[in-house]
Amino acid sequence: RNENMGTNQSCFSKPSPDLLFVVLQYVPWRDIAPMFRVNRFIHSALMGTPEDRERGWLMLAKNLEAQDKLHVPRYLPAGYNWQSMFFHLWPARNLFQPGDNATSEEKFSIGVAARFRPIGTPPASDDENSDEDNEPASADKKVMILPLHQKLQAIRSYHKCTVTEAQKILWSGKGNKYDPFAANAAPPEDIAAIQLGLVSLSDEQVVVATPGGGGLRDFKFNHVLDHRASQESTFNHTTRLLITDFLNGYNCCVFCYGQTGSGKTHTMFGPDPASSTALKITRHSGLLPRLCAEVMAALDDRANNLGVEVNLGVSCVEVFGDDITNLLEDHAAIGTWRGTAARAVQEGRARVAVKDLAHLQELLEKAESVKRIAATDMNERSSRAHSITFLRLEQRVNQKLVTSEFVLADLGGSEQLKKSGATGERKQEATQINLGLLALNSCIEALNASRSHVPYQNSKLTSLLSTALGGNSKTTVIVTASPDPQHATETANSLRFGEGCGVIVNLAKENVSTMELALKQLDAQIEETKGLIEQNERWESKRVARKDAFDGEETLLVTVPVGAEEERETLELLLARRRQLIGA
Repeated sequence: RNENMGTNQSCFSKPSPDLLFVVLQYVPWRDIAPMFRVNRFIHSALMGTPEDRERGWLMLAKNLEAQDKLHVPRYLPAGYNWQSMFFHLWPARNLFQPGDNATSEEKFSIGVAARFRPIGTPPASDDENSDEDNEPASADKKVMILPLHQKLQAIRSYHKCTVTEAQKILWSGKGNKYDPFAANAAPPEDIAAIQLGLVSLSDEQVVVATPGGGGLRDFKFNHVLDHRASQESTFNHTTRLLITDFLNGYNCCVFCYGQTGSGKTHTMFGPDPASSTALKITRHSGLLPRLCAEVMAALDDRANNLGVEVNLGVSCVEVFGDDITNLLEDHAAIGTWRGTAARAVQEGRARVAVKDLAHLQELLEKAESVKRIAATDMNERSSRAHSITFLRLEQRVNQKLVTSEFVLADLGGSEQLKKSGATGERKQEATQINLGLLALNSCIEALNASRSHVPYQNSKLTSLLSTALGGNSKTTVIVTASPDPQHATETANSLRFGEGCGVIVNLAKENVSTMELALKQLDAQIEETKGLIEQNERWESKRVARKDAFDGEETLLVTVPVGAEEERETLELLLARRRQLIGA
């Protein structure tokens, strides 16, 4: 009681969060829950303002680090707050405690992300738009005839009208008169035409116009990243959470799948050899260098501040048909003396112990310098084999050894030979790549069907990835795709593969059709793009020379909008797609 103030004000002020953390790290978990019930300061940390709650859950997560030696990430991955991160970490709290379990055990899980590269980015060849007879393709081959019911559904959804009114709008769009009693009441084909490829997308769903008369098809994934997604954003959505799991004893895997030239190597490594191996991270750095940099920083912290004994090993291999070669030994064959190269890799015969960050960068540079990379008509820097990097981590706490493995696979691109222009050696490489991807598809189908036998041994690629595709591994598949109409078939096939990996059930309401979903997504993208234009665009004055009717010349001062040219191009594209759907 404060006698000087004449009130019942407590003489104890509210302790700082740092003080609470210091106290709680000496309190066993079984005693923390009762403390929250009886101590109003600690209780308010979890039940107060959103800021207080975040600090409170961060405090509890740090307690898992202090007491249980778990790794707590410095930066939260996309979609997580500290409360959800705490509950994500909680099941592994006994990992480094004395016991028999050497690895974390959890049911196999797989997530799928789709990433689209900018429109028109893949280099076009003279044959890229040719049919099987090598005849130039017309613009009509980039469009499909939308099923009539979907076209009418789009018009009804947009105009809020009846079927009859929608039919009148559809026919009148080309100056035709609608006659429901005519012998052939179907509209001309060009009225129902729509460009193939990507139609619309949102954070978790994609709608594409599929070739072969399939109409509009929607796909649902854990994450969808459009052409504006940065390398950092892609890493934050797909890989950052797996780093936490890897450091806490789980086996993890990330692999990129997609058509040649769709951005797999760009996503996994970066746009060029320099950014692919440099562990001083820039905005161009891909998933692998970002992962390696964060893992090494975390291991230094665990060794210096938590007293964890850590050992990291790395293997870099390349799969070409039935050959597995060691990229750290100048393409030396692996495991021929053991009879199976995949087993030799899994047993660590190609593993090199990592000394420090500089040594790891040196190893990555060595592997990058000997990869099979060649130019094709679709990609100037095309991977001509499957490149797989293995990180093997051993952590020892109080004589307990915990092991985990992270697999990163940059799969060779699936390709049509007539599009990639592959001949001779390039053609053989493409064939070997496609055979490995076919075997991977067979394994995915078997896993989805819960078959007792999964044909991992059908190829060396699936043999190497067997630990990542089953057991207790946490896997993320990144499907890279092109939005261009000439690549619509490959894009649809890639998205189907990703959908099959995740087996994600579409939870959209039954009354929401694919067409309505596409219109909703397009409207949202249009509004977002308009907002970016308003934010980035500014007016600038410049002088323009103009000739008059008497061959004279005058200089005019004109004001033009600048700063949002890319956004305006995107807006025009989105508006054109919507016009195609609604016939207006």
